[in-house]
Amino acid sequence: MNKLLFLITTIFMLSAVSVMAQFPDKSSIPGMDSSGFSMSKLAKDAVKISGDIGSNGELYSVSGKKSQRPGSSGRLFLRPSISLFDKVTINFDLFVSSEGSGARQDINTFKFNPEWSWGKIYYGDFTMEMSKFTLTDININGYGIDLFPGIFKLQAFSGKSQKAVILDASGSMYERTVYGGKIGLGEEGGSHLHINFLRAYDNLNSLSRDLFRKVDTINTGGITQIDTSYTGITPQENFITGINWGLNMFGNAFKMKSELAISLYTHDMYSQAVDNKDLPKDVNKYFTPRLTTSGDVAFSGEMAVNTRVIQLKGGYTLVGPGYTSLGMGSLINDRQIINGGLGLNLFSGDLAVQTNFQRQSDNTANQKLFTTERNNYGVMVSTRPVKSLSISVITNFNNMGNNANNDTIKIDNRTSSYGVNTNYLFEAFKYQNSLVVGYSTQNAESKSKLRGDNKVTSQNINVGVNTTINKELSSAVVMTFSNVDLGPRGQNSTQSFIAKVNQKMFDNKLNNGLTYSMVMSDASTSNILGFQSSYQIWESSAISLNTKATFFRGKGAIPIKFNEYMTNLDWSYRF
Repeated sequence: MNKLLFLITTIFMLSAVSVMAQFPDKSSIPGMDSSGFSMSKLAKDAVKISGDIGSNGELYSVSGKKSQRPGSSGRLFLRPSISLFDKVTINFDLFVSSEGSGARQDINTFKFNPEWSWGKIYYGDFTMEMSKFTLTDININGYGIDLFPGIFKLQAFSGKSQKAVILDASGSMYERTVYGGKIGLGEEGGSHLHINFLRAYDNLNSLSRDLFRKVDTINTGGITQIDTSYTGITPQENFITGINWGLNMFGNAFKMKSELAISLYTHDMYSQAVDNKDLPKDVNKYFTPRLTTSGDVAFSGEMAVNTRVIQLKGGYTLVGPGYTSLGMGSLINDRQIINGGLGLNLFSGDLAVQTNFQRQSDNTANQKLFTTERNNYGVMVSTRPVKSLSISVITNFNNMGNNANNDTIKIDNRTSSYGVNTNYLFEAFKYQNSLVVGYSTQNAESKSKLRGDNKVTSQNINVGVNTTINKELSSAVVMTFSNVDLGPRGQNSTQSFIAKVNQKMFDNKLNNGLTYSMVMSDASTSNILGFQSSYQIWESSAISLNTKATFFRGKGAIPIKFNEYMTNLDWSYRF
């Protein structure tokens, strides 16, 4: 509570400074004119409240198989926003769900997010993007600040990225604390130079170690002994520092950006500490090297040239095998990527060509017996020969292989795909129509001597017609045909049909849609019926209803059959 009061006090102080800086002449301050001060006028001009509130309810049932969802659930959100003098905005975000009390991480959130022209404050549940190798894609419960006055940049945050969960040895989770910051010049989207810092560690006291203790009885030479070991998840620790910079020139026609980050990561905080004299003394104050500690670097560099006719891009990424960030939702390490692309925009946009290339390899530290490489090449050509017709041709080639000499672990996979898509606009029976026709084929093959003939070829055809009958009524029909040739293992074919009718009523306040789809394959048949309806109660409020029924019938000796029903009711109001 003291932290929240401190934040609120800070916000109003910053508000006062920001507002007074904008109105050096007191007669221009809201609520102040030549006749004197007016409290009612000040309140009206100074404070403005807006936002939205809404709810969602869901009903679900299934027969013929085990249910994977709760029979009913509800969600409520409230996002008010308070504007002070049109200079400072204080945002709140409250989300409550009946599903938020499960054993895993709570999905209920509360956010308090004031912002003004040169800064933001975070309190509660929030996400903050610091850089691609340090902090991104994780939710933090705590507080933070993001300031960018002029060319200066300052970010700081502290909080919990996960709560403690007590299940079994492999399914439990430690409480995790994460904090860090950024300081530098310029904003991420333009020319900038930033220094980043991240520290994350698990709370050892959040879970009892007895949960992971394993007691075994062993017999050695006729003597029975008790052996104690630990299994399951381990508490982790992370320390990262890095620098990222960017350069934008000639009105964004030329762009460069790069990042270099160094990570120290401990897999098990219970492992024995070691004395590493190579580390700077300042690092040892915040991070303890242990037997399970690894250190590595990550680097990325990109360059792009954008003109009206030519677009050129290239990049290089290196993530060492020991690089880990606990501030990221996911990260694939031990990879080296070289990518590039060339785009051409010709004849005032009537002809466009886009090429892409990417090569990815592992074994960046040369510590494995062999290296695996993945190569991708792609070309897309789109053209509009006449105003009513557009055509695009897409080709893509992939191959993955390694330099192993052993047939057992040898990899040599190749995939190629080709596709043509057309869109034709025409008038028929006094209705406006759009005809979409597409064809694609894909070939996948493994050259492994042990796997034998496993070439797979697939072909897909889709045809769709969209018809606008009038301003209130429209329809769409889409048919898809697919065939997969598995060679000696036979063939699989799938056909699907989708039809949709959409109607608007009562001056477009009521919008109804009815959808029917059928999917038939050699293994099953599915019929899906859906209805969507939304009604604008008044200008700032709407309610919507979505229902879907699925009827699945499997084929074979023991066919699986089930019926699934789902209904959602949503309401929202903007104030």
